[in-house]
Amino acid sequence: MPQDLAVEVLRDPSHGFTGVPPQPGSPPRPPEEGPPAELGPPSAAPSAPGPRCRGAACEGQDPMQMYCGSGDTLATERTATGARVELRYSPKCQAGWARMWGTRVGDRLEVTAGGPTRRVEIADEVDAESYVYTAMTAARPGTVVRACFRPASADGERECVDARVGGTADTTPRSPPPG
Repeated sequence: MPQDLAVEVLRDPSHGFTGVPPQPGSPPRPPEEGPPAELGPPSAAPSAPGPRCRGAACEGQDPMQMYCGSGDTLATERTATGARVELRYSPKCQAGWARMWGTRVGDRLEVTAGGPTRRVEIADEVDAESYVYTAMTAARPGTVVRACFRPASADGERECVDARVGGTADTTPRSPPPG
């Protein structure tokens, strides 16, 4: 029976909704005009959390866990194998990283901005069907960020893309085949 009463409360606007079901035999409550005066006006929705690191503190960190993942795309390239490589940068975090998709098991990606090189490898089919990204590397405006894709195949050439933070992208030409 309490379940039927709850349905009645939701269906009958004359009861209003206070979180407490009406007692059997009680007169209908008038609808409420708004929040009780003691609560005041509704507050603004909380904003998204800010980044958890900045600059050197982001070095080697995961861009998603540090709330840096919604940054800018500096460059996107298609590799000879059909994989896509993207250079990313977060102005709020002052750090860059690279991600790849459309890959094969064993494909690798590395990124650097003149400091440590961060690497990631496609470990299995789940990775191959997803976006896989490197850890971050610190990068300020004007810094050149470089991502290099290395295909799993032994005969595949390393392919790199460079982009200046706040500038333009440049694709490093592939080496000519030995001849």
